[in-house]
Amino acid sequence: MSSDNRPTPFYRKREDRIKRDSNSAKSLAINKKRIVLINILVVFAYILISVRLLDLAISQENYKNFNNQLLTKYELPSPKTTRPDILDRNQHVLATNLRVTSLQINTKKIIDIEDSIEKLNGALPRLSKKDLYKKFNSKKNYVDLARHLKPSEEHKVNQLGIPGLDFHYEDKRYYPYNNLASHILGYVDIDNKGQSGIERHIDKNLPKNKSIQLTIDIRAQHIMTREIKKAISTYQARGGAGIILNAKNGEILSLVSLPDFNPNTKKRRDIIEKEKFNRAISIYEMGSILKIFTAALALESGVGSMERIYDVSQPLRLGRKIIRDLHPKKDNLTLEEIVVYSSNVGASLIASDIEEEYKGLLKEFFIRMGFLKRSPVELPEVVKPQGPKLWGKVNTLTTSYGYGISLNPVQVTTGIATMVNGGYLNQPTLFPIKEKKGKIRKIISKKTSKRIQRIMREVVANENGTGKRADVPGYFVGGKTGTSEKVGINGQYDPNLLVSSFTGIFPFFDPEYIIMVMIDEPKKITKGSIVTGGAIAAPVVKEVIKGLISLLDIQQKIKHYDNLKASNHKI
Repeated sequence: MSSDNRPTPFYRKREDRIKRDSNSAKSLAINKKRIVLINILVVFAYILISVRLLDLAISQENYKNFNNQLLTKYELPSPKTTRPDILDRNQHVLATNLRVTSLQINTKKIIDIEDSIEKLNGALPRLSKKDLYKKFNSKKNYVDLARHLKPSEEHKVNQLGIPGLDFHYEDKRYYPYNNLASHILGYVDIDNKGQSGIERHIDKNLPKNKSIQLTIDIRAQHIMTREIKKAISTYQARGGAGIILNAKNGEILSLVSLPDFNPNTKKRRDIIEKEKFNRAISIYEMGSILKIFTAALALESGVGSMERIYDVSQPLRLGRKIIRDLHPKKDNLTLEEIVVYSSNVGASLIASDIEEEYKGLLKEFFIRMGFLKRSPVELPEVVKPQGPKLWGKVNTLTTSYGYGISLNPVQVTTGIATMVNGGYLNQPTLFPIKEKKGKIRKIISKKTSKRIQRIMREVVANENGTGKRADVPGYFVGGKTGTSEKVGINGQYDPNLLVSSFTGIFPFFDPEYIIMVMIDEPKKITKGSIVTGGAIAAPVVKEVIKGLISLLDIQQKIKHYDNLKASNHKI
């Protein structure tokens, strides 16, 4: 038997088994060590991950706290208060807000001041290096560099990549109609705070969270502005004013003062004083328009009548004071004719009769009309009227024809409305009556009011009436002229410095609208030409009425009365 086929001895089998068992034990021990090591690694990894997550959580909290501290310490200016839109009576936007970009600097983040100033001055030349240096070295954390950037300017600055520069957004007031209605709306400063007009009124009186509607009709405003501009240009006048008033409720449809200004002007100092001056609410001696009130008081008190005769053939002498007529009449005049032909002597005689019968009644009447206190119209710039300090006989007589008492055009227009609307004094307003009820006071009777309507129609319809140039055929216009001299630099009345005005009503038998036009210091354009209210202001009112006819709903009323003539219309 070969050695290869020899059986293995039993002791060798046992040795092999022991060897195999030993190897298995070693392998098991190694595996246990590996498992322990893996478990340790897993636990360690878990601990690392947990620590990292905890660290991240703590870091995030610290970051938030730190960021909050930064925001608290370097708090940006709060956004500018949004102003309400201003609308006209037909919902046309007169004033609104535009979102614009402004530029700030965080002085703590600037790296190279000199380089930053050089670059920024190149992009925005309007920022001087001197001003930039001062702002870059400010102790404040945030400093305004430029407000209301143009898109092109914003792009240029953004391209510079200067650390510390910051854009922020704010509202800028915008007026779509530019100059039109500027004396009504007023304007705001760069911080959107109202400086004049309705803008200033809003800040003090009205909520800012909704749109504000006015009684103004921007179309009527355009017509009035256009026609007054023509007259100012033609007669080389210093300025002018115009008002359209609803005779029945006091709502103002148009209020014009020229020269005017553009409230969108970037630099408010560019709006010069003569442009900001609002003639519609400034005071003037208005002249013969006040004869309407004198006549109404005479009729209401019973002192005068439509048929009463007055001798106006001679000037009226009161001590050193001599009252004359521009165009003296040789004949006697009735009360109606005194107004139609605008006789100063006649108005003085009427006032004299009133004073003899009821001393102080003319002054009391003017007080009741609101002529001796500030007009309630909602414009902060309204000027308080001025009356005589002492109401002696001379002063009383001169006020009867519009001298010695200074009123603003809004007051005169409101007063005329009272005389022809049945006798009710309504508060003039720029806000719809549905939102703000006007104060109403009964001043004269309906009978007296009807008589005044007739007189005012005759001023226009009579071929010798001073207001004949205001007539619009078919629309029954009435009115009253006014011409007064202003006081010159020497303290005396100057015949070359005139205020020429006309106040029209239409249709006269039931007036809907009062239209007042005043031209300040018109000049004679040809030798011998006249610059009275009838010659200059009355034609302007005529053109305004013609322009308004298509806008205002009075056609049905006119058609109802189209067969009437002023001469035979019974009052």
